[in-house]
Amino acid sequence: MRLGCELMTASRVVAAGFPTHAGVPGWLRGCTAPRIFIQSTHDQYGPREEFQPFFDALPEPKQLIWVEARDHFFAGGLEELEEAIVGL
Repeated sequence: MRLGCELMTASRVVAAGFPTHAGVPGWLRGCTAPRIFIQSTHDQYGPREEFQPFFDALPEPKQLIWVEARDHFFAGGLEELEEAIVGL
């Protein structure tokens, strides 16, 4: 995601399981490409209660897709993750 934002040539950048422990990085705030986040509902590195305010603080264009899964690695939700990616 960082590379796509920094090169400023990406038509969109996608992240699955983005960690929130470090807050919003500066490069992400200045990214002009549409940013798509796919997040597990039980991601221990980007928990929903942390991720939603993180996402809300980002400027547009952005999109958030929640996948019902048990952990950061989308256990129990890999098919839904795949469908979300294919549907982009």
